[in-house]
Amino acid sequence: FIRTGTLTIDSIEALERTTDSITVSISTQEDPSAFEVVCTDAYGNVSRQPYTGEPNVFEGLAAGTQYTISVEGFERESISGVASIITSTKSTTNIVSFTVNRTTASEMELSFVVDGAEPEEWTVNYGPTGGETKSTVFTGHTVTLSGLDPDTEYTVTLADSADLQLTGAVTATGKTIPSVTVTKISASLISSTATLTWLYDGDAPESWTLTVTGTDGYSDSMTVTENMATLENLKAGETYTILITSDSMVRA
Repeated sequence: FIRTGTLTIDSIEALERTTDSITVSISTQEDPSAFEVVCTDAYGNVSRQPYTGEPNVFEGLAAGTQYTISVEGFERESISGVASIITSTKSTTNIVSFTVNRTTASEMELSFVVDGAEPEEWTVNYGPTGGETKSTVFTGHTVTLSGLDPDTEYTVTLADSADLQLTGAVTATGKTIPSVTVTKISASLISSTATLTWLYDGDAPESWTLTVTGTDGYSDSMTVTENMATLENLKAGETYTILITSDSMVRA
């Protein structure tokens, strides 16, 4: 056959890909009625659509499959510029479970179980339920979100990756606990024993953790449920540093 002319195609772009569809955008100055858009798989199965100037959507495709998107002139014209691109539909990965493991006043730890292919990095979108969202990227199946507001419910959603569409339990919700602030610490020392008490603002946490270090190499920690603790076997003349923390304290 004899080619009758040339069609110039500036670009072909896959705007959106799902597990069973590809949306294609064509950029050209040519008459839209002069050519059609063609989607072909590796086995030679072909789907054709006329070009109208709007994006073409090829549906009913197989998941995780490579396709060639090309342009063909109705008068068998030569194609100048971009004649075709290779793209693919997304594969499906199922999230079996997505669980909030632990919350503090400013942090939330979550983990999930995956059935299927995995991306090199995961992305979660999170924010106060119904409010603005942020995102963070991580590897593995556990993520800790920090810098959260106390006593606030958060919605966390695993995001699709470039080549994977996630199904199943992609969203989890959890609530940070109310915050507490230590306002004053008092110590009473008798011989080698020190009794500590402290005042605080906010709701009492389930427990407090005391970490004690001394200049003589002393190191110890304890967990108490009341706002007082007794330290024993201290040495005269030594300096001790005591850190009081709880899950209800906001961490920077």
